[in-house]
Amino acid sequence: MNPPDGRSPMARGMAMVARAMAAALMMVLPGLGGQWLDRRLETSWLALIGFALGISVSIYYLTVISRPPMNTGD
Repeated sequence: MNPPDGRSPMARGMAMVARAMAAALMMVLPGLGGQWLDRRLETSWLALIGFALGISVSIYYLTVISRPPMNTGD
């Protein structure tokens, strides 16, 4: 069980929602940007690179935020 951090349950829940939303946006926005560039530049590979990059970055982000906090020696 984690020690209380002084925040209300609603504040902790909203922080979790914000992290999940950030991960979802990191996953989708680079691909949509690549799709927009594909239409502008008449290419067909930038969306694929954008989605691959977005998924990679969001997986890294999820692994970082899911690690237990480091003990600072308090």
